Formats: sequence, C-alpha cells, structure tokens
Amino acid sequence: LRFRIGEGAVPFRLVLQAFTSSGLESTEGDDWNVLWAKRVSEETFQSMNPFQKVNHFPGTWGIGRKDNLWRNLSKMQRLHGKQAYGFFPTTYIMPGDYGALAQEFRRKPNQVMIVKPLASACGRGIRLTRRLPKANRYKRSLLQKYLGNPMLVNGYKFDLRLYVAMTSVDPLRLYLFQEGIVRFATEPYSTAPDPAGGAPGSGRPQKLKNRFVHLTNYCVNKTNGNFVSRAVADGFPETAGSKWTLTELIQWWASNHGSLHLPAWAEVWESIKEVVVKTLLSVENVVVSETRRLVPHSGCCFELYGFDVLLDSNAKPYVLEVNIMPSLGPSDVADRQVKAQLLSHLLTLVGVVPYDRQRWREWRQAGGHSHSRQPR
Repeated sequence: LRFRIGEGAVPFRLVLQAFTSSGLESTEGDDWNVLWAKRVSEETFQSMNPFQKVNHFPGTWGIGRKDNLWRNLSKMQRLHGKQAYGFFPTTYIMPGDYGALAQEFRRKPNQVMIVKPLASACGRGIRLTRRLPKANRYKRSLLQKYLGNPMLVNGYKFDLRLYVAMTSVDPLRLYLFQEGIVRFATEPYSTAPDPAGGAPGSGRPQKLKNRFVHLTNYCVNKTNGNFVSRAVADGFPETAGSKWTLTELIQWWASNHGSLHLPAWAEVWESIKEVVVKTLLSVENVVVSETRRLVPHSGCCFELYGFDVLLDSNAKPYVLEVNIMPSLGPSDVADRQVKAQLLSHLLTLVGVVPYDRQRWREWRQAGGHSHSRQPR
C-alpha cells in the first residue's frame, strides 16, 4: 500500500503519520493507492484505476472560494426561500454588487460590514467597516453584513472548525466528525463605541480596528499577547487556552445552557448537520456532472471539508466559510488531539484497497476496460 503527497500539498506531520501508521509507504511514482493533493488535474482523474483514491472530487471549487460559495448559496436561497437557506450572512461580491451595496447603505447608514478578500486565508486582509467604500476599492473582495450578536463564552467570541468527509456524490454520502476545534478571539467581545469614535447612529464612525475582538482566526490571534497556548494553560475550561476541543465546549454547554436559556447541545448539533447538508447540496449537481465526466470508476474520490461555523446568541448556526484543503498542522494540544483522530477515522472511511500492480498493468496492456473483470 502506497500514498503520494501531490505537488503543492503541505506534507503535514499528522498526515504522514496517519498514512504510515496505517501501513502505507510513501511513493513518488504513479503506483499510489492514495493521492493526497492540493489540486487534481483532469488527466489524473481520468487515468485512475479502480483501486486508487484521491482526496478531491472534481467540481468542488463551487464552495472552496468565498465568492463561489456565496453565489451557490444565494442561488439556493432564491429557489427555496430564506427560511430554508437563511444560514449565511447577506453578501456583496465586488465589484458586481456595488450598486446593491450602495443601496443597502442608503437604507441603513453606519451598519457594520466585514470585508474579505476572495481567495486569501489565515485572516489576511479581513477588516470591518461602517462606511460605503469607493466603487473601485475592493475589486477582488466581498463584503458581508457583520453578525453582531455572536454566542459568547466567558465574554469572548468564538467559532467552530468542523470537519466533514464526503465519500460519494451519487448518492450523496457525508460524515460529520463528532470532534472539532473551538477558536476564540483573544479580547473580550464588545460593540460599545470607542471613546475616540462615536456612539452607533451618531453619524461618527465607531472604531472597529481591533481584530482581536472580532476575528477568531488562529493566525490572527496567536500574535496577540493575550493568546493562551494550550501547552501552558491549566484548569478547565475557563483557562483551557484560546483553543478548545468541541468536546470541551459541549461540557461547558451542559453546565451553562440552562442558565443562559440556550437549547440543549443535541438540538444545536442537529441544526449544524442541516446547514452542512444544505451547503453541499448547493454544488451537488456540478460535482455529480463533473465526476461522471472525468472519473472512470466509482468510489475513487473522497473529500475532507473544513466548515467554519458561527453560533449567534440564540445558538443558530451560520456558515462563514468552507475549506476544501483545511489545515491539518498541529499548532497545539487541541489540534493534535482532534486532527490525529480525524485522519485515522478518515482513512478508515475511505477504505484503501490493495491490488496486484503487475497484473493490473498486464490487463490494461491486453486491452482491458472498465466493464470487464478487473484483476486484484
């Protein structure tokens, strides 16, 4: 059994350990059982044999970029209504939606928008604003209505990184990993005006430059002196660091949801599963079509998604972003604990199959094709 790390893919230590501990050996050739790649070419999809697995489906770009994700979700919202597809913030993609954005600011001045570059990661370029930008300022960005009523834990904003494995698109088969990462901002959340700014609605802008209050990205908050690494935190859970596991959040939830008038976690989890399924349904047709066009054998593709989910103060989940190549680097104890389990479960789900490479080559050279009996 062999695995290959494709060009451009980061060879995270946990990924390599997951493969080797499962009995796979690394290879640079084309005789791999599993290809772990950043991108997969059409030629690679088309040349796969039925015993090979690759970590992407064709067509998943439809949710991997921020603009494509919002276009697909917005399309589903138009088809099925906001009650069914109301789990993402109102979004304006620049420059095409500038007219609609200007109209929204005329309707409601001084509202807070969050600006995100279309194809960046790690919190780069994200900022908050109360002002309508100039038409040509954000050419490759989107602006979203800021969700100003987030769920707080001990006064801090957080979001969830959840992992979803897709092993089939026809029929659609999804697995939501029971564990996840809870990522905290590193300054207490507040929408109170800065003394140098003005009260909301006063016509003077409120300062929104403190990214450590409003953003939960690890790469942003690790640069703050208030960031508490899990390696040095002691106590549970109030001082368990700036990252928790989902299990720890569930334990906090069990102790606090009654006094905070929140639904039980089981109800929240069902809502999260619903928005995950609906998000992936938004690209199902494209992925099915591209898979039928490019992949000659069934069961050769799988995908690991990283869903970023925010809970509002009523515990309603909102999808913020979907990553088709989520980081699997172990930045602290919580990361190592969650991601090592995740990769082990993922390889079990995928089901790597051994085969006789020499017999396979001979069969292909003899003119074998997909509907005839294939050697193992």
